[in-house]
Parts: sequence; structure tokens; C-alpha cells
Amino acid sequence: MYVAWQDEASNNWHPIGILRHEHGEYEFRYVAGVRRGQPVFSFPELHARYVSKAHFPFFANRLMSPKRPDYPEYMEHLGLDAKTSSSLTILGRYGRRFTDPYFTFPYPDGHPGGLYEARFFLDRQGAVEMQPGQRLICGAEVPAYLREDVEKCGGSPEIIVER
Repeated sequence: MYVAWQDEASNNWHPIGILRHEHGEYEFRYVAGVRRGQPVFSFPELHARYVSKAHFPFFANRLMSPKRPDYPEYMEHLGLDAKTSSSLTILGRYGRRFTDPYFTFPYPDGHPGGLYEARFFLDRQGAVEMQPGQRLICGAEVPAYLREDVEKCGGSPEIIVER
């Protein structure tokens, strides 16, 4: 998954790092975009490869404890199965905290024919009501508050509202 940093002055997001979980280890490293962004305080060395058997605190603090009584409702809200979803899947669905300028998002899933899928929450103020199942093709039918982000994707992205 990617870690992005939001530039407060421009409000633009810049991917700055990658988090992986392979062979029982978590690995975090920076990507070239960090030159336009701000490194994460707990990962000060830009050219280091950080490895840990346990989740790094920076990411663990973005996860709700499964012991909380509202955890099942939270997972339902994310559209995930509480019993089978990995921590990276959960972080990829919603890894934003409003106490810092960082955001986590998953690698887009590749499909046959060169199509990619990414799921995300819209958290912009003033969002218009959209209905589940509604399809929006890049163009005039995309709400104005989404148009700039959709155009940055290139091609002809299609947005399908899940809920």
C-alpha cells in the first residue's frame, strides 16, 4: 500500500512511501515522491528500508482495536469482513487520521484488459447525494467536487457508488 502526504498550502496529495507485508514482516520505504513531501517522523531516514515483525506504531495507531464494541459496525461501514480482512486491507480502505497530513491507500487491483479498480471513501464537505449502484463516467455527470480528481486519473475512469 502507498502512504501519501498532503501539502497544506496546495491541498495536493503526494505518494511518499510504500508499506508491504510479506513473509511475516512489515516493510516501509520511501519512494521518489517524498522529495515533494514530508517524511514520516518515525521513519526519519529517506534511503532506509524499515523492517519489523510487528506493525509499525505509525500504522497500528490508524487501526481500530477489534476489542472495541463498535468494531463490527466499523468493519461493516468499511465493507469488510472483520474475521478475514488483514490490517493492510483495513488501512487501504480507510487509513486517514485527521491529526496528521498522511493517508494510506492500496495498490489498484489489476484486472484483465488493463483495467484497475480502487475503492475509496469520499470525505469532502458538500458532497451531493449519490445512490448505491449509480455509475458516473468521467465527464459532465461527475459531480464538480470530484471532477479534478477523476481527470487526474487519465483515460476514462468510471465511478460506481457502492453505498
